[in-house]
Amino acid sequence: MSLTHHHIPDPTARNALHLSLPAPHLLQSWSWGELKETFGWQATRLSWAQSAGPAVAAAQLLIRRVAGGLALAYSPKGPILDWRNENLRSAVFADLVNAPRKEGALVLKIDPKVPYGDGLGQEVERELRATGWRKSQDKVQFRNTLVLDLLQDEEALLQGMKQKWRYNVRLPRGKAFTCGAARATKSQQAATLVRARRQERGLVINPRVPDEQQSCEDVGR
Repeated sequence: MSLTHHHIPDPTARNALHLSLPAPHLLQSWSWGELKETFGWQATRLSWAQSAGPAVAAAQLLIRRVAGGLALAYSPKGPILDWRNENLRSAVFADLVNAPRKEGALVLKIDPKVPYGDGLGQEVERELRATGWRKSQDKVQFRNTLVLDLLQDEEALLQGMKQKWRYNVRLPRGKAFTCGAARATKSQQAATLVRARRQERGLVINPRVPDEQQSCEDVGR
């Protein structure tokens, strides 16, 4: 399969493509790339298509500069494509390494959304190993994902928890705590308290995220 990759500079077009592909993920959204750029990463958005046809795959690459003009590259939960299509995934992986290589990247890390251990997952792993990819012992994302149905009522959700968790969730009720939506000023006050507490304990303090990034954006924005 012959594919051509393109850079996508427009957030609306990128998010529309992102949501049109199989199994889109928040960490591949434009908004996530914008957020990571506030922490020193450079986001590059790519798509792949056959000649003049529609895009059939996409990947958001995060590039981090290190000493000596070199870089590290990471595509969280990417690339996005139909993993059942062997020719498609082979063509995408053959070209995926080119963009970070041009940026001087020493390594490219991926953690695609493919079920691990089943027939398809084993097949993809064999293909990656055969083309020089190595399984990393340094995981970025959690290996397993728990899907929780939030349409259940509160009691049903609590019954699915351990007894200690239920106790901790209910504990604030007897201490006059309330939970509700907060304005940006309240979020900033809370962030200030967290930073002060971290400083007291000698913990890592992340750079302050700009005000406009402090709210969670919709993936499709």
